[in-house]
Amino acid sequence: MTIKFTYHEGSQAEEPLAVDTESSKGTVYLRRNIEQIERKDEQTGETVTLWGYEEAQLTHEEYALYLGEDNSAKIEYVAMMSDIEL
Repeated sequence: MTIKFTYHEGSQAEEPLAVDTESSKGTVYLRRNIEQIERKDEQTGETVTLWGYEEAQLTHEEYALYLGEDNSAKIEYVAMMSDIEL
């Protein structure tokens, strides 16, 4: 499964979660490269602090498939490094 991440900025008070399975009933948000950034508000001229991050949106079903693929790859890697035949 290929996951497409796009860049987003948000004004959340707290750092966004890397994996958010709860804020939306039908969507799982995967985030990476999360960092605080400052931007100038075009209307007020004031500097505002935001969160910049790359985000992918998956359904809960897609996320379950992703977890299965990710875990399978990890298991195969550990088996290979340990000389275990699967």
